[in-house]
Amino acid sequence: MQRSFSVRKYTSRVFLVTILVFGIASLIYSGLMSYYSVRSILSDFSVSIQSYMANLSSNLRAESDFNQTIVASDPNFALLSTNGTSEAKRLPPLYNLRQIIYYHDSTYCVNMFSDSKKDEVYYFPTLFPTEDLQSYQAAYHRIGERACEDSAVFGQWFHEKVVNDDYLILQNKKGRLNLCTLFSLQKYTSQYPIPSPTDGSIVSVYSSDKIITSQAALESCNISLSDLQNSDSNSHLSLRGGNLVISYYIEEYQTGIGVVTPLSEFVPLVSERFLMSAVFLTLTVFMFVAFYKISNRMLLMPIVEISDFSKEIEKTHDYSISRPSRIKEVQKTQEALVSLAKTVSELEAVRRAEKEEKSHVLLQYYQLQTKSHFFINCLKSLYGMLENRQIDKMKLMIIAFSNHLRYLFRDNISTVPLSLELREIEDYYQILSLDSGKIFLLDVDVEDGLQEYPVPPLIIQSFLENSFKYNGGKNDMVIFSVKVSTIVEDGANYMCIRMQDNGQGYPQDVLDAINQRVKYSFEEDHVGINNLKYRLSILYGDNYTFAFYNHPSGGACSVISIPLP
Repeated sequence: MQRSFSVRKYTSRVFLVTILVFGIASLIYSGLMSYYSVRSILSDFSVSIQSYMANLSSNLRAESDFNQTIVASDPNFALLSTNGTSEAKRLPPLYNLRQIIYYHDSTYCVNMFSDSKKDEVYYFPTLFPTEDLQSYQAAYHRIGERACEDSAVFGQWFHEKVVNDDYLILQNKKGRLNLCTLFSLQKYTSQYPIPSPTDGSIVSVYSSDKIITSQAALESCNISLSDLQNSDSNSHLSLRGGNLVISYYIEEYQTGIGVVTPLSEFVPLVSERFLMSAVFLTLTVFMFVAFYKISNRMLLMPIVEISDFSKEIEKTHDYSISRPSRIKEVQKTQEALVSLAKTVSELEAVRRAEKEEKSHVLLQYYQLQTKSHFFINCLKSLYGMLENRQIDKMKLMIIAFSNHLRYLFRDNISTVPLSLELREIEDYYQILSLDSGKIFLLDVDVEDGLQEYPVPPLIIQSFLENSFKYNGGKNDMVIFSVKVSTIVEDGANYMCIRMQDNGQGYPQDVLDAINQRVKYSFEEDHVGINNLKYRLSILYGDNYTFAFYNHPSGGACSVISIPLP
């Protein structure tokens, strides 16, 4: 059997699931977009920094080539480097060499030559700042003097601090003359700024043994020289303490450039993507809500109207359309429901009538299913009384017997007032007492207010007859007591009829049989009790109880509870 479901709940769940899917998809999309945006920025930056390093290498190589070319093949430098040239002959090549250097030098690179035989250096102060000129002049002279020493380094670039600037220096020597190329890192990076992925990035220049620029800023981020060098050996990219470190190192020039970017710098970019996603999700939710409202109104409203109309028919049993729907399809459905409700009502009336007729016949059968020997014995008893001329006893017997027959064959047999049932028990008690020599006592105790409540007819008779027939009683005295009271079970009121005698009690096989719920069949055993249970089932369904047992002190006990109206 297929399970039922609610269209409203189903639509709501589909709506919520759709929103959830769109929400998750938006988050994933925002995350991917943020990831690829950051990756694109880093990729573009990587290309930029590589291009920058390539330009730096190209400029350094050009300066190195110029230095080596001058030292190796320039005639002016060669002439000045010999010892046998007079001062007068030295002046023209000195002038020419200075002109060559002047036209070659740039705003970030100066070539200086010094004579080991003289305390003189020749350079153009292009890199000198406007202040502290003497300090720079003294520093240049020291560089020139060291170039003439035997421990001087020739043919490779090295770093040196010149007053407040960091220089890359290349020295070459020929004879008595030295040529030094002074490359200012500050001037070069000032003229050609190092690219960075964000405005908050820290750019730094470092060598093999120290951080040249931005050392304090890097220390504030807990970035050391080893972090820059490790990043350089790890595909130029690494993560250090919440900072993205990108560095490139040129081994030939003993120079590297590092860029440190806190991850927080990427937050605005990520936030922008997620904000766009939130706006998109908000618009999507708004569209879905609007769609849900419209679909709810167009799809569910007719169903709700039909449901409400059906409930109204069920409640009022009014088979007319008092408030027709504005929807034509619903109007046709209402008309069909009214027609169907009328048909169902007519069929239900027919079914109830058939059921009542069947119940009436069953009740008649069960109520009239009395053993024939009872009537025969009554007739025999009347005949004996007639022969013995016991006219008075015979009159009493006839009256009691006729009352019993009248009660038994009454037309209204569903229920009778309790008082009428008790009167019938008195008549039946008279019949039993007149027909036997037993001492038979009947004790009836009824709670006040229960006399007029309806009970099934003959509800007590079978138990009264069984007690009289199968019990000799103590001292040949049979006592049958009936107690009727009110009880409460599961919050409902019931009439409890308790019947007990002073005999031997029910045999065990009889107890096992009569304590079972009976099915509709025509049994030969325990006819009176089974008929009573059949009639109780017809009248009350499952809303009744019974119990049959033997009292510990002796005697059969029968308890029947029926609902009070």
